Amino acid sequence: MKKQSSNPLSALNINGSCLYEGPTGPVCISTNAEKCQSQYKGVFVEGSTCGSASGLNGSCCLWDPENKTILPCQTSTFLACQTLAESFNFKFNWSVVSCKERKCEYVFESKASRQPILGACCNGNGLCKETTQEDCENSQFFYQGNGTICDKGICIEGTGGCCNGVTCNDGITGTYCVENKSLYLGKGKRCWEFTCETNRLPCLDSITTEKLKIGDLFEGGVVVGIYQPGNSKGIGPKFLTNQVEIDDLLKSEAETIELTTIADGRGYGEIEENLCEINYSYIMIMSMSPIVNDLTKTRYTWSRDSNAWGPLFTSWGKILESNTIDLNLKNEGFVYNNVFSNKINNSIIRDNMVNYCNKRSVGDDPIKRLDNRSTQGICGKWSTDWGMYNTIRLTNAKIFDQAGIDYDQYLTKSLYQSGEKFDSNRMVDLATAILEYNKTSTSANNPNTSDWFVASANEWAYILREIKLNNLNETLIAAGAYPITDINWTSTGAFDYKNLEGISETGETCSVGKVALAVNSNTMKFEIRNRMEPALARPIRLVTCNGKYPTSDYSSLWRINK
Repeated sequence: MKKQSSNPLSALNINGSCLYEGPTGPVCISTNAEKCQSQYKGVFVEGSTCGSASGLNGSCCLWDPENKTILPCQTSTFLACQTLAESFNFKFNWSVVSCKERKCEYVFESKASRQPILGACCNGNGLCKETTQEDCENSQFFYQGNGTICDKGICIEGTGGCCNGVTCNDGITGTYCVENKSLYLGKGKRCWEFTCETNRLPCLDSITTEKLKIGDLFEGGVVVGIYQPGNSKGIGPKFLTNQVEIDDLLKSEAETIELTTIADGRGYGEIEENLCEINYSYIMIMSMSPIVNDLTKTRYTWSRDSNAWGPLFTSWGKILESNTIDLNLKNEGFVYNNVFSNKINNSIIRDNMVNYCNKRSVGDDPIKRLDNRSTQGICGKWSTDWGMYNTIRLTNAKIFDQAGIDYDQYLTKSLYQSGEKFDSNRMVDLATAILEYNKTSTSANNPNTSDWFVASANEWAYILREIKLNNLNETLIAAGAYPITDINWTSTGAFDYKNLEGISETGETCSVGKVALAVNSNTMKFEIRNRMEPALARPIRLVTCNGKYPTSDYSSLWRINK
């Protein structure tokens, strides 16, 4: 990886004083930061005159080569430190960092004890480790200086440079920088001291063994970016936002706009006390190519029939939902329109996304949260945001059928007419594709990585924007992967709104959708497509940036049952 270095273009414009060890004693000159570091190998004091810099107290580290002893850190000026060193034939190292924030044992290399020169290394997200400058820079992290230590909040406290991947701003508090998904350079550090990488991932702390960037090969696919439910920008139909109008749903082709993805309340299976106040981030990984099958090569139907709604259950067959039997598995949701003539359907806006937090219990049980969500909305119970949830529903319906379970007890008969089994002479469905792909593809090595799944509508909206604005297809090709082309399924089921499918006048009708959302990468638009039509399947997987994912019974919300 590219080695981190000072930014000479910025450093040329930063003036101040340079303190360095001259042939006959300490020297101070007025210059810029780049010359001080590269030409004089000195200590740069930004914005100061030589008079003020010469009287500035800092930390003085001294090494007695005769006795092979490192003296305790002393607070002194640069001049006093060098004078003391010359008096006793010591070696010295002076820094503007105070003794409380510095460890002199880290400043001098000891061949006898194999002690290298160490310093605090910040990863940009508030985490710190003490390592060599070379190791820190090779990881594209931010080295704080020789001898600096981690236990004083150096990587998160105070103010410093903040890099958002495009620009860098000085004087930003560490907590604000990290909370806004940017990289904090360290307390007191300035933007000119480092190169602000444009493709660094701001959640590297979740993967301690890898230093990822966009375009890297990881977990069997290509890293394509950071996805933040409710915050990431995307390109998609207007009905993926909270500005939903009945007229928009009835149009044959939805208006495509740039939008901000909305978290629709499924919570990604996370276990937190209040999901409504938490911003999640995930490293998104794209498969190297679309899924290929022996029969139709790359084409799949979304499902075998109009319905594909399966239960949530553990890998050993335990049903997780309290109301599994009856309407829960039959009902894909509906749009409740109590005044159909009204152009703005307030119930869609109210029940689908904006106030979903009011409809879910607060606690540590993600299944209860799923049970308490609204059954109403533009896509019913299918998630517009969480593709893993949708994919589990699709595949669990397939697994139940293959196990010979009586669907009359769980699902509408329309799913598999008269106990019909899979026919290899007909089109392969999406559930079969993703089940086989997870069995045969590269397994995740990181426990925070999900299985492969089919992206939801909002996840695909994010991918479309990356194609259009950030050259995602070029990134995939450079990594040896296939570009995104043609028509690809999302995992979000839908209703044929223009034919009034799934719209209830009473708020009690259980509807079964016959269409699902697909993405046409050639036109950069979403399509409402019949579930029995063919399209490509391009799976993704996510890595949690907060290092958390469901465990025990709830791990099935992060895994595909095989």
